[in-house]
Amino acid sequence: MFEAAVSEGVLRLRRPGTRWLSTGWDGGRSRAATAYNVSVPEGFARTDLAAYRDERLARAGFTDGADGGRAPGSAADRDAPPTLFTGVSMEHARGARLG
Repeated sequence: MFEAAVSEGVLRLRRPGTRWLSTGWDGGRSRAATAYNVSVPEGFARTDLAAYRDERLARAGFTDGADGGRAPGSAADRDAPPTLFTGVSMEHARGARLG
């Protein structure tokens, strides 16, 4: 099961050594202990998504994934945790377990 935490419209999922598959921005397969879902407002039009990700993670207090010193497209940015931007509110995010 994942450890889940929600703050400021950001859902953080953690479990060491997890393989993630993202079909969104900067997607692909990756291995990381942490992944994020970030709610965006209606009419969202930002194009500097790496910077926006870092701002939102910092505002949420999730500094384990944010590094404002990264340059978009840099090697450090490619090593950033998987992040999904969504119009869905994280207010009621829950997890489920089978078995």
